[in-house]
Amino acid sequence: MRILIISNIIPYLVGGAQVQARLLAEELCLMGHDIIIAGEEIVTGRLKIENRTIETVKIKMLPGNRITRAAGYFFSLFQILITRRFDYDIIYCRFIREPAVAVTLLKWLKILNKPLVAVPACSGYIGDIAFLKKFPFYKFLFMLLKKYCNRINIISKGIEDELVKEGFCRSRFSYITNGIRLEAGCSSIPKKNNTRNFIFIGRLTEQKGLIYLIKAFHNVIKQKYFPNLLIAGYGPEREKLETMVREFMLEKYISFAGKVENSAVPRLLSGYDIFILPSLAEGMPGGLIEAMGAGLPVITSEFGGAGDIVDEKVGLICEPENVKSLEDAIITMINLPEDKLIEMKSESRKRAEQRFDIKNNAKAYVRLFEQCIKEGLHDN
Repeated sequence: MRILIISNIIPYLVGGAQVQARLLAEELCLMGHDIIIAGEEIVTGRLKIENRTIETVKIKMLPGNRITRAAGYFFSLFQILITRRFDYDIIYCRFIREPAVAVTLLKWLKILNKPLVAVPACSGYIGDIAFLKKFPFYKFLFMLLKKYCNRINIISKGIEDELVKEGFCRSRFSYITNGIRLEAGCSSIPKKNNTRNFIFIGRLTEQKGLIYLIKAFHNVIKQKYFPNLLIAGYGPEREKLETMVREFMLEKYISFAGKVENSAVPRLLSGYDIFILPSLAEGMPGGLIEAMGAGLPVITSEFGGAGDIVDEKVGLICEPENVKSLEDAIITMINLPEDKLIEMKSESRKRAEQRFDIKNNAKAYVRLFEQCIKEGLHDN
């Protein structure tokens, strides 16, 4: 099968969706499929994946203001979609934003007739639906997506609920989770004492809710618990977060690791006891499922799909933007007996193996792509 993936990927742009796009592309390539990846942050060329290659194509943008940049983007993407239409059988878009709109517009104009599978990345105030509704003509965009997107793959209940509310039909939904590469073996939890080692890995942005986590840690330590926290990653909020840590005099307990290469994440996770994710909004966060793959119990905020991943067997769910809820969850995990934490560790790893193995997820996508091509749902 020949698959066109429209998405930026790591290392050209760092984010959960970009990690997922690259992981899926590599796995599909290793399965023997021909892959083209197009994105505005990508360099035109080839990526070597073992004894195979993936073609990469840059979507060009014109210099200037937002309007000229957008015009350049759409013109370049239209050109790729049309001139390369004999080189791919199906299109896969990460996000239902500009790329998916461009594909459905060409299908509406009857210039293109290829199946499209798109994956909304997030729900809430930074989600795909919220993004599209910023445009005054968003109802027209919704019409295009409802009619010409052959499948919308759902990765969280929050995303599904938003789409249904806007009139998208569940018969066009598919349900394939995000995936990770599972490392052999997993870490063991250190012996119980009055310290637990927590870790966060991700972009340091407002969306991740880290200001609430630092406030919660401050309150926990005032109660004579002394956990440690590593905040790994980089982003625009780092300076603000470091200032908060200094003002609360938490330098002894909270440290920053900076950028972590994707390949180094499993080993880093293996040195910690509990993963913590206080996000305000997510889709299916890669850091969370990677932590489960490393056998870590987790604390996560309810981001519109947390309950699909986490229950009392693998961790705790707290309220977003709620310092007290986070504080209580941290203390609960500190006080849990070692045997209970070990049970949660084992269940986390087991669940990751069952649900998030990228090899199984790629096979599911192949079945979905084959179904879309076979059904010929192009313009129904």
